[in-house]
Amino acid sequence: MSTNFPVNTFYSNKKSKRLLELEVKLEQGVSESKKRPLPPLLTSSLLGHPTDWKIFHKQAEALNYVKQRGLGLMTFAFEEQINGNEGRRKFVVTHPTNMWKNHICRPPDKRCSYEVIPMETHCKLYFDLEFNKLANPASDGDKMVETLMTASFWAFEDIYKLKVTKADVLVLDASTPAKFSQHLIYQISDGAFQDNNHVGNFVKYLMMEVKECRVPEISVEDQQKLFVENGKEETEPVSFCDQSVYTKNRNFRLFLASKFGKKAPLIIAKTNMYLPNRAFYNNEDWPTVDAAFFNSSLITYFGSCQSEKRLLTFDSNKCKEGTSSDSSKRRTPSPETKDPSLNGYSASPWIEIDRFIAGLVAPAGTVRQWVYFESTETIVYHIHGTRFCSTIGREHKRNNIKYVVNIPNATYFQSCFDHDCGATSRPLPQPIPPEHLPWTNLLTDSPSFDPI
Repeated sequence: MSTNFPVNTFYSNKKSKRLLELEVKLEQGVSESKKRPLPPLLTSSLLGHPTDWKIFHKQAEALNYVKQRGLGLMTFAFEEQINGNEGRRKFVVTHPTNMWKNHICRPPDKRCSYEVIPMETHCKLYFDLEFNKLANPASDGDKMVETLMTASFWAFEDIYKLKVTKADVLVLDASTPAKFSQHLIYQISDGAFQDNNHVGNFVKYLMMEVKECRVPEISVEDQQKLFVENGKEETEPVSFCDQSVYTKNRNFRLFLASKFGKKAPLIIAKTNMYLPNRAFYNNEDWPTVDAAFFNSSLITYFGSCQSEKRLLTFDSNKCKEGTSSDSSKRRTPSPETKDPSLNGYSASPWIEIDRFIAGLVAPAGTVRQWVYFESTETIVYHIHGTRFCSTIGREHKRNNIKYVVNIPNATYFQSCFDHDCGATSRPLPQPIPPEHLPWTNLLTDSPSFDPI
């Protein structure tokens, strides 16, 4: 007769201490592996993209690897959690298509990834726009972005003779109830900037023009609204355009990525009018619409079209800020102030003076806008259609001209928006003919006086 003995009579139900330690380490390993930026699948091909996926602790080492390897590889940064809630930034070198495959497979709150914009690398125009909503309750972020885009379109056409529209600007949004935050990435089909240093110079010039309210077709009020309170007391309004993002080897957040510890990813803004080229849809590299948007959002990636683009430059000496001590000493104070009382594009309250100035610039030029400054009782007429400057005796290549009228003195003179032009002297004011002075009409019904 045989007897059956339970298995547990030979093996204990209790796990050994060693086995428990191995299980804990295994669980920790699985958890850590989910956090690491490993691509799901990298296939090799003689004609395809390289399968490199190399991680570095130092950015300089990653950038040097890209220089040596080439092959369309790029450097990306990512943040991972260490020691509780702290974040640590590392760098991965791979092809953009591989980065996208990894990026989209990660949990949304783990997509803390950035594109590294290397120095001396061709790139797109990009903006980082933000302001504190609580400190600026009256600010309309969407309207401000529209104003900035209009100003940039003017600058592109004025400087580079390029036509850019809203359909060429990818707008990404990561705003929260407390903060307005958007990224603009320009998709210019036949142009790219030499590097982000030139982009920074271009943006610096553009914001200077906006600050001085010199952009045509945009009201003074709308241009002034691009400067906001930063939430600190006793400080002047600052630009909502962050000009610190054009430094060397800048890290710029990726599409659908969040900052470490935050839950506000960069998504397509409701006001976005840009759509990626359909050639990127339904192919091996960019198989979805989101993938195509990711492609477009990269600042330094142009695919196979980079060699066909016109190279745009903007040297630092073109940024005429007039902030140096020498130039500030040379410049004669302007009769205008930064607080216009009235402005408009049609007739001003001084119609006779409007007609007089219009006659001076006709037929080539017209009065685009007038601005009245009550503190100095002056009218500034912005001129469109001609840039002839009497100070230099020729037309300016880029700067527009203006006429300044002093109402109490009944005088006028022609000036321009070039800080260096006439810095040491100003044209002498000329008298306005009496028939163009509105108050002389009050005397037209009086008996004529004939001197003896």
